[in-house]
Amino acid sequence: MPDATPDARPDPAPDRVVITDLECEAVIGVSDRERGGPQKLEIDLVLEFPPRRRTRLAETADYREIARVTREVAGGEDRLLLEHLAEDIALALKRSTGAGAVTVRIRKPRIAPKYGAGTIGVEVTR
Repeated sequence: MPDATPDARPDPAPDRVVITDLECEAVIGVSDRERGGPQKLEIDLVLEFPPRRRTRLAETADYREIARVTREVAGGEDRLLLEHLAEDIALALKRSTGAGAVTVRIRKPRIAPKYGAGTIGVEVTR
């Protein structure tokens, strides 16, 4: 006997706003050297929104505002860990934009060569 249950349709993929290589400065790190002043960070952001057709500017994400919020959070309080900063940025962007999910990837380009790496960083999704 055939299954009478209708085919379940998968949820459509979310719309994503992507910003890469956003330069910010923050006092962050564990060592005194790292915490001696602001360091340059490179931040990538992915904000997910419910899929829908957007035809007016008011229906879209404000890229300038996303960058402003990110820089404001980064330049705010001093932190020991990139993970802490990434989470703070993700939560601030969820609040300010209404995104369903935000992925934040932060790189410390100045520290990476010390470890023989091109980049060192973290990625969180909230």
